[in-house]
Amino acid sequence: MLENRLRLARDLLNESGSIFVRCDYNGNMYVRLLMNEIFGEENFRNEIIVNRTLGYSRRAEKNYEVGTESLLWYSKDIGKSLFNRLWKERKPTWYQMRVKYNKGGPTGKPIIIEGKEYYPPEGYCWFVGNEIAQQMYKEGKLKVENGKILVLVDKENLTSNWTDIPGYEKPWEFQTKNSEILLKRVIESTSNEGDLVLDFFLGSGTTTAVAHKLKRKWIGIEVGDHFWTVVLPRMKKVLFYDKSGISKEKDVKEKYNENNAGGFFKYQILEQYEDALDNIEFKENKKAEELFKDAYLLKYFLDFETREDNYLLNIENLKNPFAYKLKINLSEIGELKEIIVDIPETFNYLIGIKVKKIKKRKRDGRIYFFVLGEKENKDYAIVWREYFDDWCEEEYKKDKEFIKEELKDYKPQIIYINGESILTPDFGDFQVEIKYIEPEFKKLMEK
Repeated sequence: MLENRLRLARDLLNESGSIFVRCDYNGNMYVRLLMNEIFGEENFRNEIIVNRTLGYSRRAEKNYEVGTESLLWYSKDIGKSLFNRLWKERKPTWYQMRVKYNKGGPTGKPIIIEGKEYYPPEGYCWFVGNEIAQQMYKEGKLKVENGKILVLVDKENLTSNWTDIPGYEKPWEFQTKNSEILLKRVIESTSNEGDLVLDFFLGSGTTTAVAHKLKRKWIGIEVGDHFWTVVLPRMKKVLFYDKSGISKEKDVKEKYNENNAGGFFKYQILEQYEDALDNIEFKENKKAEELFKDAYLLKYFLDFETREDNYLLNIENLKNPFAYKLKINLSEIGELKEIIVDIPETFNYLIGIKVKKIKKRKRDGRIYFFVLGEKENKDYAIVWREYFDDWCEEEYKKDKEFIKEELKDYKPQIIYINGESILTPDFGDFQVEIKYIEPEFKKLMEK
């Protein structure tokens, strides 16, 4: 299972991207070897040590309690990988300014504080130059005492030992709930604002919560029923401002606070094989019965009875694409539930369009949905609307003029439209290629 998913993860990973895999003593030696094979030994970055538990455990009466776990960090390509060096706060202490040996060369230049020159020892130079030293002096991080230059050290370089922070969040309402401060280090060290973060074993949703607070884009994938009880409520709370976790950190407050929280996300239930079975409805087909009578071959002619099923894409029901329904077996309620399926979004995925803008409009009470996007360096417009078989010629003309008016500024090269229309390639000052959604949708679904 791990091998399969890690190979897929590598394919999805950006050339400058990184992957972190958390594991305990049961699996770290296997996972390390597996990742060496998939990502290459040369792309191994660190084995980071994180806290597992704190405190007394009755299970550890005959040996030491297991206190740490491993966070294995690999790059897609170490030569292209992004890395932001992180620092952690420490108790402020004054230290004498460090010097560097000048490899037998001349003594370095002096640092000048309030007009007085301070030279390094002979054959050495100061660790920082005069310009930086003066800036540190203004900020109160450098001073002179008894003729010696002292520097205030209040931060230290972060190492692979992360046991200074919690590994898991408390209280443990979810058994493997990673701490937000842990994920903050992971995300900040290997991504910048606006970058995309993916967690395909989402668990309690810590990765997506922290990514959102740090102004990253994110994707989370989870198959467990706790998606409904833990992840979804948590992410809704994050959008409305969640003051827990890293929200208390000074640097995070500048990016994420009560005044600028918000945003949106979309969650999708992917259709399962069982959903297709649940949606099969057989309708009596007299024609088939007459043709085959006593020797009706059920195995080979199910398509007669099921051709109008929604799970096979019922073209007739696309006359109202905003009310297309399927029965979904939602395990959190333990029963089949008929829900509206996002037909326009499904079509976007099938044709592989990069969506740039979506417009929802109304004409005489009828809904129009315009998806504007790009594919293979061509501009696309996908037009969805409610339509009826009894439209008169005048209604089709109104429909055509309304669509042309909505698309005149975008000037697409290709237009997809559902249902019947009288659109022509001539849009006045530009030409378009007209395609119809239903046959393309059906063909792609059958693949």
